[in-house]
Amino acid sequence: MRDAPFRPEAPDPAAAPVALDPNQPNGRPHAAAVGVPSDDLAFRVLKNSSVQIVGRLLIGMSRLVLAGIIVRTLGQSIFGEYSLIFALLTVAEWLLDFGTCDVFVRDICREPASALGKFRILASARAFQFPAAFVALALVLLVMHYPRSTFEAGLLAALSMFFYAGVLIYRVAFRVTLTIERDVAAELVSVIVLLLSVALACKAGWGLIGIFLGQIVSRAVFLLLCVAFGKGFYLPSWRDLRTPGARDALRICAPIGASGLLVLVYETVDILLLSRLAGFNDVAYYSAAQRFIWPLLLVQQSIGSTMYSVIASHWPHSPKAFADACQRCFETVLLVGGVPIVSMAAGAYFFVGLLGHRLLEGAPVLRILAAICFVKAVSSTIGPVLYIVGAQKQVLRFVTAALVVKTAAVALMAHLYGYMGTAAAAITVDTLCVAAPSIYLVQSLTNYRVRWSVPLKILASAALAAVSSIFLLRQHAFAAAVLAPALYVALIFLSKAVRMEDVRLLLRRQRPLIPALDGADAL
Repeated sequence: MRDAPFRPEAPDPAAAPVALDPNQPNGRPHAAAVGVPSDDLAFRVLKNSSVQIVGRLLIGMSRLVLAGIIVRTLGQSIFGEYSLIFALLTVAEWLLDFGTCDVFVRDICREPASALGKFRILASARAFQFPAAFVALALVLLVMHYPRSTFEAGLLAALSMFFYAGVLIYRVAFRVTLTIERDVAAELVSVIVLLLSVALACKAGWGLIGIFLGQIVSRAVFLLLCVAFGKGFYLPSWRDLRTPGARDALRICAPIGASGLLVLVYETVDILLLSRLAGFNDVAYYSAAQRFIWPLLLVQQSIGSTMYSVIASHWPHSPKAFADACQRCFETVLLVGGVPIVSMAAGAYFFVGLLGHRLLEGAPVLRILAAICFVKAVSSTIGPVLYIVGAQKQVLRFVTAALVVKTAAVALMAHLYGYMGTAAAAITVDTLCVAAPSIYLVQSLTNYRVRWSVPLKILASAALAAVSSIFLLRQHAFAAAVLAPALYVALIFLSKAVRMEDVRLLLRRQRPLIPALDGADAL
């Protein structure tokens, strides 16, 4: 990917790189540039990180409530159809982004004075991307020969991308100015609107059409709030759609966009195949379990993102510090993730029952997907290190191979064993085709060697805690969900995966927010 920032193809006053003043309510050009604020930078970074984690967790919990409303009022089959369309919509929405947010944030941070011109190019690019994403989603629905009700609901859901395309423009502004709390607040309000809209639609018996009408209303509210919160950065205009430079911008973003699309297809192929080979009831069981797993994956990714810059700062000049930071990141993700994972595994029937008793038959799949979180600890910690050491091409190759293998494995297992076979295929492929190659590549390209002593103690403690709780409290799922994390914490101390002196040292340690010494040691 080229490092050069985007340039319009021809001089155009409408695309001139004039900056905006965030304090100007009408978005008029101003001499001050839109860029990363220099005042209280450490506090802003900490605030944005915290807001994102808390906000995304709240949004994830809200979507659990939404799933419960659909299951309890419309049944598991309709919930399965909703989950399928939602998964396809997630992939289509990536086509709206296609890496442009990351690249435009980078370029505006490098040249703050070009902010207005970049926003106009971004708006022009959305004029290409929305029709392309809409057609792509419609073609998938046609090719898969889904029922007419599913096809019509999918097309209705695709219309919501019109509003989301506008949201993504403002997301760039919020990220550049470290005011991401505005984006999170707008999305939280839109999710509340979605919950109310879907509840009313379900009560009226409008089915899938009512659900995705609520999705459209929710996205419209999301965009309106972003415009209100970001009007000092940019105000949209139909004239912006004719701004030159959009095609060049999309071409530059293509490597990131293609990689992201590949990963999203990898994550959704199980739902896609399950819907055709086993039916919407199996999709409902599988998707219900996934909704409990997503917040756990978010926590893992948040820890990995926090450590990413520390690990990158040590490469390549400090090999020992680099290896220590990688190891601590890996162990931390396993250690922290173990608490909710064992609770989910032991209390699977309690958690799935929260969505509705109709889904209880699918509770065992939550245990398999909870175990996948341990496997994905590798992809959220060791995986990003491959980008630090410049192994992007190797990553693309083995992820492509993993997608091919997963497609074949899921197709076979879904046909034979339904949702349980799909989960078994997913954890096997993630382990052998993603986690194992990631570790192999990192160890072959760097001096880092994974030290397995602590990770194995963590995994053994988690397995023992979950299995013991299940057998001791077989008829009491809630009690098992509470007991398992308590046993897990006790076992990791008994096995010395964590020592009390480490905890005391952490509590006593007084460090500045931005450490002056070894970053890995500070963390």
